[in-house]
Amino acid sequence: MSRIITPPNPSPLNGEFRSAKPDHSWWRFRLRPNVDGHIAVIEALPKGSDLTNAKALSYEIFDGCDDIIDAGFDKPVGAVRVIYREGIDHCVDILSVDAPSQSPLWQKITLPGEPHPDDN
Repeated sequence: MSRIITPPNPSPLNGEFRSAKPDHSWWRFRLRPNVDGHIAVIEALPKGSDLTNAKALSYEIFDGCDDIIDAGFDKPVGAVRVIYREGIDHCVDILSVDAPSQSPLWQKITLPGEPHPDDN
């Protein structure tokens, strides 16, 4: 299970960092449920805090890896979109130079510098 770690405000999870960068592409991971049927675990950090006083947010995805995806502290990731489509599929799209984690399930969905497909 990899973890996307982001500051709470402004958070790339809310779409504030959407602009495509010349060397960044959008990468998609289709969220897969775990054995309990959950597609992700969202947690305010440090543990015990809530969204109003969190120092960071953790969004854990079940990708078969154990990677930390930095989305806003040192900013190797330019943006994150979590897309929930009722009855279809759910995915996480990340703007990054390379695949965000070691999982082979990440799919490159744009060429470098292109906008997110939902922005066209």
